[in-house]
This record gives sequence, C-alpha cells and structure tokens, in this order.
Amino acid sequence: MTDVGLVGPSLLDGYPGLVGVPVRIGDAGAVRLLRVGDRIDLLAADPRGETRAEVIGRGLPVLAIPRIAPEAPGLTTGALVVVGVPDGAARALAQASVSAFLSIVLTR
Repeated sequence: MTDVGLVGPSLLDGYPGLVGVPVRIGDAGAVRLLRVGDRIDLLAADPRGETRAEVIGRGLPVLAIPRIAPEAPGLTTGALVVVGVPDGAARALAQASVSAFLSIVLTR
C-alpha cells in the first residue's frame, strides 16, 4: 500500500476562502436528494416552532455527504452534510447546528 492510496484531494480543493463545516440536516430524506457540488441554502428553525425559520447560509457548496450505517449506535435523527462556508461564518453555523432544526433549499 502506498500513500497515494491513502491520501486524496482535499474537500476544499476548488473552493478557496471556504472552510468545511459538518452540519446535521433534520430531514434525512432531503439529504438523499443532494449530490456533492450542489449549492444549497441552509435554514435554521426553532424546534419548538415559536419563531420563524432564519436563513443562515446562501448558495453553500455541498462538499461531502458522509455515509453512516443507519444502525450505528448513538446517532441522532437526520443526516450529516459537509458544506463550505466563509471562515467568518463557521462559528454562527456551528451554533445554529446545535440549537436549531436545520433544513435545506436547493439553489443554482
């Protein structure tokens, strides 16, 4: 085995100025519609439904869609997606991913 078999291109190749942020989208079925390279808007909704959903990212590239066996213990609902965001937006996105129900809108 060589290092060529172990090291692949970075998820961020072709996306200068962006960092990759894994986020859990509440609807796993919606994630199945995505492909790497798609652009999405991310919306954060209050899980209690007391406030309106807020757009927390526009036109974000989908960098990866990790595949995890559904029977894996300890997983929450939904599905994981890695999106590219400007470095300055990563903190707000991380905060929203633990305090809100995230959903997607497919864009061009």
